[in-house]
Formats: sequence, C-alpha cells, structure tokens
Amino acid sequence: MDVSSSLQRTVTQDSAGCLENCLSFLKGNNDEQRLVGLLLATKYVQGDDTSSVVQIFDAVGIQFINRLLNSGVQGTAEQKEAYVQLSISVLSAFCRVPELAASDEITEKIPTLLEILKKRPKDTILVDCLECLIGISAASDQGKVSIKKAGALSVLMECLARSSSGSDCFLASLKLVQMLMRVNVSEEEIGELASSILSTIEVLAELLSRELNTLESLKLDALLLLQMLCKPEILDLIASFETVFYERLSPFLQVF
Repeated sequence: MDVSSSLQRTVTQDSAGCLENCLSFLKGNNDEQRLVGLLLATKYVQGDDTSSVVQIFDAVGIQFINRLLNSGVQGTAEQKEAYVQLSISVLSAFCRVPELAASDEITEKIPTLLEILKKRPKDTILVDCLECLIGISAASDQGKVSIKKAGALSVLMECLARSSSGSDCFLASLKLVQMLMRVNVSEEEIGELASSILSTIEVLAELLSRELNTLESLKLDALLLLQMLCKPEILDLIASFETVFYERLSPFLQVF
C-alpha cells in the first residue's frame, strides 16, 4: 500500500483541523487512518499541552506504535524508516509526561530504544531515542534502574565517543550517562564497562583540554561526569581489568 501521497493530502487538507479530528483518525479502523492521525498528532505534542499528549496516547494505543517500530505496517523500506522516525518522535513526546514515561507501556520500550541506538540511525531518530530514555529516567528511580539493567551505559558511552561534542546527540548522551551513574553501579558492572569508561574518560578529558569553541555549560557537564567516572574506587577497579589503563590515561591524569 503506497500511503505516502494520500497521507500527505489528508494531512494538508486537515491543516486547519482540530485535536478532535486527530483523535478520530488515531482511533480509525485501518493503518492509513492511524498514520494520518499520528502525523497530525505531531502538531499537538510539541508544546506543553500535557492534556493533549495524554489524549493522543490514549487514542493511538501502544500496540500501533509497536507495529511501526517493528516495521509491522506495509510499505517500502523508505516508508518503514519514516514510520519508525514518526513513532519515535511521538514516543519522545509521551516521555516528556512523567506519568506516561513511568508507565509499563513506555518502559517496556527500553530494549527497543537501545536496539535502535545500536544501529546508528539518522541523527533525528537518535536524538528522539535519547530523549525517550531521558524522560523515562527522569520519571522514576525504577526507570533509571531498568535502563541501566538493559545495558544502556555501554550504548550511551559509545554514542558519546562517536558524536561531535556539543551536538544534540552528545549532550543527550552526556546527560543520560550522568543520570545513570547516580544509580548504584556494581563492581561487576564496572568490570564489564571498563573499556567503555576508559574511552569516555578520554573523550571528556580531550574536550576539557580545549580552551576555545566549547560552551562553558558543556564543559561543566563534562567535568561533572568526569568526576563521577574518576572516583578512586572506579579507577582502581578499572585498573584491575584493563592492563593498558595507565598507558591510556596517564597523559590525561597528569593534566587534570
């Protein structure tokens, strides 16, 4: 089913419509109607109107979002990628509402979000995935624990390492790693993350060594995370797992 042109026509025709029309489409009997509703929903989920976001969440249902994320809707490969981007965009809006972000329906999406991050998608999808995880983390302590248990720290540290400093992806990854490092991290987890932590320390130390073209707020956030990662108990554990520890970090530790 080639829905792109008909979807765009319907959305254009409804540009002067209202939330009720959007909700009606979301409750439609077929995928095309629901997709139209989801496209219209993007107009109502960008602001601070929590009531509208909750109504959209209730109308669309998480199962349709799941199908879009898992390419369970007919279309070309390009269309399916667009559907994933659309669903993640709307999902990130849901995650800005604490009661939704803390719900089981949303927290069950944590593994899916991390899998998408591992595939190195387009920056727009990447940032929306990170915003989803930030919302879940901020909504409850259990959310942070669930994200950490799903193996998020290694994925996020990889995002930090490959992102341009100051980019939306870098800033979101930095914020998330800070949030998760405040949750108790076991010795076993530190051992598993040893190489990732070393790489992150190198990235942050290199960032902090620059004097120009770096925002002060970014430097402060980077310094905060660096302090978290460079606690003696963490460094001692990493040193016991990584034989190249001192070789890799000594230049940075001498500076800082």
